[in-house]
Amino acid sequence: MIDTHAHLAMREKFPPESIPALLERAWEAGLEAIVSPMGEPEELEITLELSRAYPRVFGMLGYHPEHAGAVGLQEVKLLEKLVRQEGVVGIGEAGLDFYWKDGERLRAEQIALCAEQLDLARGLDLPISLHLRDKEGRGEAAEAMLALLRAHPAAAVIHSCTAPPETVRELVALGCMISFSGIATFPSAGTRSRG
Repeated sequence: MIDTHAHLAMREKFPPESIPALLERAWEAGLEAIVSPMGEPEELEITLELSRAYPRVFGMLGYHPEHAGAVGLQEVKLLEKLVRQEGVVGIGEAGLDFYWKDGERLRAEQIALCAEQLDLARGLDLPISLHLRDKEGRGEAAEAMLALLRAHPAAAVIHSCTAPPETVRELVALGCMISFSGIATFPSAGTRSRG
């Protein structure tokens, strides 16, 4: 069993001194490996350090949609060199989040950043972890993601997918793997229209 999305580089939740005991418990529980995606720009070096220090911890480097506008092509180009390091297995966490970051300019920035990272993943033949979250009852992020994947195909895992079933079918048809995270357990998950 492999945990494909554990943000171990979050220092406020996982201080460095806690990592050895945390990993020991994970291995004792039966995990064989952990993939730790980058969530914040300042986690880049921490993610690389973790993948160097622990043989069964693998890093993913990328920029979460919440950082669109603050990071751009120059930062993505830097990733091209860094993802070639031993212990790095993909790009991520990239994607689109129209739940927290909404508005025409913010959407355009997210789409541009995601497209750059999709192209990087495809060019390096690496998988990409894509965050996908919409406002409740709307499907703009899901539609934008479908358009992105048609224009910039890459081996992708849709992490924390909240898209409706018909969109999930289209994502799978494009070759994506789908992850349903803890959001599916929220009390309102069964009663609201997700999109």
